[in-house]
Amino acid sequence: MKVRHDGITTVHCSRVVDGSEGLRVHEQATEGFASLSSLLAGQKAGFEQVIRTWLYLGDIVGPDGETQRYKELNRARSEFFSTCSFGANRSLTPSTTPAFPASTGIGSEGRDLTLSCIALASRRRDLQVIPLENPRQTSAFDYAPDYSPQSPKFSRAVAVEVGTELMILVSGTASITRSETQHTGDAAAQTRETLANIEALIFVPCRDATIKLFDGGNGNLVANLVGHAGWVDRVAVSPDGTRLASASADGTVKLWSQADDRFLATLVQLTPRTHEWLIMSSAGYLTTSSPSVLQWKASGLTTPPAQLPCCFRTPISSGRH
Repeated sequence: MKVRHDGITTVHCSRVVDGSEGLRVHEQATEGFASLSSLLAGQKAGFEQVIRTWLYLGDIVGPDGETQRYKELNRARSEFFSTCSFGANRSLTPSTTPAFPASTGIGSEGRDLTLSCIALASRRRDLQVIPLENPRQTSAFDYAPDYSPQSPKFSRAVAVEVGTELMILVSGTASITRSETQHTGDAAAQTRETLANIEALIFVPCRDATIKLFDGGNGNLVANLVGHAGWVDRVAVSPDGTRLASASADGTVKLWSQADDRFLATLVQLTPRTHEWLIMSSAGYLTTSSPSVLQWKASGLTTPPAQLPCCFRTPISSGRH
């Protein structure tokens, strides 16, 4: 299926690979991904433009020879994805995070493998695709080998920004924290954990130097945090859920209050690749890991460098900066 709107072409393809002929999962998945790629090519799209996949595998945790069916699916996916340059023809936030599509991998009845995907094609210069990771979870592509010799290749979510509009495609996340399923046998607790995971993914870093916060229920924009001077490419929520940290290409990390979206402080790395830092609060308070690094800025100060942190616990004023 292909839909064109406002300069963007969306393509959806799906394929079922029969598992009754004795095919091993690796063969099923290799055939399925190749088939999806061919279907996309028929619509003048490529797999490198895919932003989300769905994989439904019969008897997903069952045996496949000496290994597990899901592990063999991951092996085939990793091999196929190694040939794809995801995001190469789209505007992507500069980031070291791999740009894999969002994905769902889930079990089903029988032995078949059902694959589907959505791809975006556009020449719009304001189209931005942002792979998102959840600070509460280990990135799937970084899973330890005991989960699968070839780790699952997907992002925890993908944000698609066009102009002032933004859509977030969340991967199948469940009640996993770090890399372990939590609250086994307690559906209510697992639901709460899942909602917490989704909430952690709705803080969206953007190329316009802002952080956009969206309502996880209706998708509406509820906050736009402004303060950075460069690309914002990573956000993280504090364990108690009260603060948000944002990292930017401007060389700073900023802290925000989740309760009222208020800016709290800026952390600056004073020297690249060192542990020397300076924190400046919104009220004008300063502290630093290495007081001597500020000595060259001090004007008319006779205070020994070791005592500078005490001085900077009062608001900045004339002659104190």
